[in-house]
Amino acid sequence: AGNMRTIKIIIFVCFIIPLIFSCDRTTEVKKGEISGYILLEKQMDHSGIIVSIYPAPIVPAEIIDVNREYPQLSYPIDDYVYFDHRAYNPIKTVYTDSEGKFKIPNIAYGNYIIAYYKDGWGYNYVYNIELNNPEYNMDEHYLYQELEVPHSITNEYVFIPDRTYRISGNCVSLPGSSVIAHTNTRIIIDPDAKFQINGNFTTQFEDDSMVIITSSSSIYQPNSEVIAGLAVEFTANSTVSNLNNILFSYINDGLKITKSNIIIENCGFIRNRNSLQIFNISDIEIKENNFLLNENTLSETVYCYNTNDVVIERNIFFKNACSIKTEIGKESIIQNNYFMDGNYGLQTLWESTAIAQYNIFKGSKNALSNSGASNLEILYNEINSETCVYTFITSNWGNSPTQGWTKANNNNFRSINYAVLCNAVYYNEGNPMSLDFHNNYWGIANSDGIDDKIYDYYDAPPYDTSNGGNWGIIEYTPFKTSPITNAGIQFNNTRFR
Repeated sequence: AGNMRTIKIIIFVCFIIPLIFSCDRTTEVKKGEISGYILLEKQMDHSGIIVSIYPAPIVPAEIIDVNREYPQLSYPIDDYVYFDHRAYNPIKTVYTDSEGKFKIPNIAYGNYIIAYYKDGWGYNYVYNIELNNPEYNMDEHYLYQELEVPHSITNEYVFIPDRTYRISGNCVSLPGSSVIAHTNTRIIIDPDAKFQINGNFTTQFEDDSMVIITSSSSIYQPNSEVIAGLAVEFTANSTVSNLNNILFSYINDGLKITKSNIIIENCGFIRNRNSLQIFNISDIEIKENNFLLNENTLSETVYCYNTNDVVIERNIFFKNACSIKTEIGKESIIQNNYFMDGNYGLQTLWESTAIAQYNIFKGSKNALSNSGASNLEILYNEINSETCVYTFITSNWGNSPTQGWTKANNNNFRSINYAVLCNAVYYNEGNPMSLDFHNNYWGIANSDGIDDKIYDYYDAPPYDTSNGGNWGIIEYTPFKTSPITNAGIQFNNTRFR
């Protein structure tokens, strides 16, 4: 019996060990090698080029979902728009040899981005690398020596594709000049430099690429802090009527516009302090752009000061500290935009007047805010935020029945804290002022539940009415008992002023 037991154990061990090793082989991570050549133009020695590899894709799933559901919004956000080697840690980094050859071994099968650069020679990326074999041979690529942009442009100046241009001091294109930028040109701006355009500026759209304008900081030392470049400014002297296909990143004051009658479309603004600033102008259309990751809490992604007739439509705003702020902005229209996350979606201040209609707000701390004697009309929006509508006091800017009201109708409110937080004071002969919030859906179907979603006169401490001021009352009846089907993005609605 003992011998039989021993024989059975030996048979069992002989049977199970191959299975164990077989399982190890089937679950083993497959790995391969990525290699190729990167050459310095007109050089014999191609050594020292830094080659780094990053996982892909990197675009968050929620952005991909929005692009898929609303393709009529801005152009699709892919790794070309979203990736910057200064924002991520590489999996591995290697260097080219004198012949320009590099080899990145022991990489798990998957999708990757390659970044390559050398001080004084610019940088570039290779996207959509799919490693699914032991060896992946990348096509041959080139780097070209940086070109210095002159401080003064008087005639025609052309930015050539795939080149890197440095602006090391203030650069001014004079009236009558013409700047032509081909796509996949990289214009890097030193932290203390500014690019001012007083003439014409056009982009040549080719193969879905963009003109890239970014800070020069940390391009060649990506593990160090990025110091933003100053700004790109189009002045009142400029003859530009349309700005398109430009990607702005790591710029402190972003794109500054002081010229009326201009369209800004199909541009990207990512990781800036302030992205787009417009001053003292009228008739501006900002459409089909992407505003992403402008997270500095002291900044505004789109800032409008002393403007008239600004239309902001079909844009995507993602994780911005403040997506849109208007101060002394008259007759602004904000429609058919998608706002995701961030602290503030829209702020209207300092006697602004605006209509926000057919937008989606998702995940903001404060979706729409109004203060400083501004009039804000909120129509047919889908609002899912911590606080949907927030009104507050700005210094000594008092509100009145005609200047400083907030009106909201036919919206879907889904709030975590308050659907309406009414902290503003209204000068109405000491009486509480009624605010029109009729015909909204509040996420619930009974008035007791709606009251819990509102903070207003009935919740605030007594106000000293001796100077004529008092709190506001949110008038919400009648209200909808089911969601409004045509709230949110609707591309067949009519724009009006």
